[in-house]
Amino acid sequence: MRKRKVISIVAAVAILIVTSCVTSNAATKYKVGDVNKDGVISINDVTLIQLYLSNDLRTIDLSLADFNGSGCVDIFDCTTMQLYFNQEIRLYGDYLYMNLTSKTAAIYAYQGSASELTLPSYAYGWDITFVAVRDSAFRNNRKLKKVTIPSSYTSLGYYSFADCSNLQYVRIMNSRCHIDSSTFDGCDKLTEWIMG
Repeated sequence: MRKRKVISIVAAVAILIVTSCVTSNAATKYKVGDVNKDGVISINDVTLIQLYLSNDLRTIDLSLADFNGSGCVDIFDCTTMQLYFNQEIRLYGDYLYMNLTSKTAAIYAYQGSASELTLPSYAYGWDITFVAVRDSAFRNNRKLKKVTIPSSYTSLGYYSFADCSNLQYVRIMNSRCHIDSSTFDGCDKLTEWIMG
């Protein structure tokens, strides 16, 4: 009973936040992840997605909640936003990345809408080399048709490009790059594959 009361209070506060932000900031362009459109990505945005996913708040505008660009709002968006809010992942262009060491990083998710991509090999200004693609990073990306993975990459995670239903071309420039058997699951249009 107490849990329902707390959820109801949080939902009411969230609705007030959403309502006030929508009316006062209507002309501002918001970043993906700023669900309540208050100008910052915060715990409030994470809470709104959690409420949405638990079926407690289905009337909010979730146009900015697809934080990983998969085309749907799910638990991965919520987790990604929490990691971003806690500065465990960062943004480099349209890519969310996670540091592996002080000098290396892995692509965690992609927020862009390009159909052809060459993944970044180096983050200029941060002195970071990209060496991996994390699990499910590009999963369900229906816009992606062509991807080139630079030679700095040594591994592609589980389901990292799975269900990219329009992906037709992949070039992996490092012939020793580890590719999991599930990496390209469901990529039925993938006909051109170049390794090295």
